[in-house]
Amino acid sequence: MGQGFSLTTLSAGSAGIDVPEFADLVYEKSMGTARFMKSIRARSQDGVVLVKVVVKPYAMDLKQYRKKIIGMETS
Repeated sequence: MGQGFSLTTLSAGSAGIDVPEFADLVYEKSMGTARFMKSIRARSQDGVVLVKVVVKPYAMDLKQYRKKIIGMETS
């Protein structure tokens, strides 16, 4: 009895790219292990890219953020 270390580790989710829009990217390595934001280093035809993917609950609405991003893009 006493303090000990567990040999099991929790899964941080898939480290690869499971999004169909990123099918042309080749996974190189994971850059971060955050719970909701995944950062992945990948290679495209044009070179190395950093992919940031947000894992969101289905019920969470992101329309207000989408409008802000589009507004920044057009200004």
